[in-house]
Amino acid sequence: GNTLDVSPDPASTRDKAIWFWEEGGTWCPYDMETDRILESHFSLNPQGEVVLRHGFFSRSPSGHTVKFGCYPMTQTNNHTGFVRRVKREMPSNNYIKPAPQVFDVKSVVPPPDPRMIKLDPAKLEMLLSQKHPDPPSPAQAKINMCKELTKWKDSTATEHDCPICLCSLDEGVVVLSACPTHPFHRDCIVHCLKENSKFLKCPCCGHVYGVRTGIMPPGTMHVTRDSTRLAGYYLCGTITISYSFANGIQGPEHPNPGQPYSGTYRTAYLPDNSEGNEVLRLLQLAWDRKLTFTIGTSVTSGATNSVIWNGIHHKTSTSGGQMNYGYPDDTYLARVKEELKDLGVV
Repeated sequence: GNTLDVSPDPASTRDKAIWFWEEGGTWCPYDMETDRILESHFSLNPQGEVVLRHGFFSRSPSGHTVKFGCYPMTQTNNHTGFVRRVKREMPSNNYIKPAPQVFDVKSVVPPPDPRMIKLDPAKLEMLLSQKHPDPPSPAQAKINMCKELTKWKDSTATEHDCPICLCSLDEGVVVLSACPTHPFHRDCIVHCLKENSKFLKCPCCGHVYGVRTGIMPPGTMHVTRDSTRLAGYYLCGTITISYSFANGIQGPEHPNPGQPYSGTYRTAYLPDNSEGNEVLRLLQLAWDRKLTFTIGTSVTSGATNSVIWNGIHHKTSTSGGQMNYGYPDDTYLARVKEELKDLGVV
């Protein structure tokens, strides 16, 4: 099993332990407040753990968990699951000595041999005084994201009303980089950006900034071709798209995290001509961005927590016309391209 060799620290040096986190192979010191929290909990229970929620760590809704009783010690982002290594070291006579290490006798690869690292006292003081910058507030983070997406510029345009709130443009006016002919109040355009989104559609001209992504659960999209003819397309073969989703458990991005959802299987058809292949390319891009399906309530069955279409219309029948979700339908390919364009899939 795992064992941890921890020798009691002399009272004169206990408060001088230094905690580091790893970033790309480089060990970076924590700020002094985090140092104090980690050392306090470690002293009480070297086999335990602590959840950090202050300062920088408040960016994660669930905080970060630092586990002591394992080798190597780890810090886990409780929201994303990302794990990085952590270590504790004691300075002595201008040296930092690696903390006692955990060794699992069942492990194939033993821990590395300890090494002594000489550290200049002035550099040590500088490292200990460093602090992580506080994260921006949610409101400021949203402003920063909107500005980054649209590359807006301040404007002095006052001759028109704001197209969003319909009030006069007296102050705080911006124009977006790709559509500078219609200025907005800065706060109004920021309000159009959904929380945690990296996608914005201009309310006036529809220009898309950023990349829109969805919450589609894991599944497969399989494409085949054959020589059969679709109604209305008698000079080309058929592209068959098969979508498949197994049952699963909803993640934090879904409507009911932790609850099961029902999978589905859907088949759609396109003519195997130039326009049909263009639509196929766009549908594959929408799939990659997780826009094709979502989790919700089925319109046809009323079943909740089900994988359902997400607003991109597909032809699920080779015949029967528009009323039966099939062909012939002369305007379908043009319509679905417009639907995809509205989602920023071009």
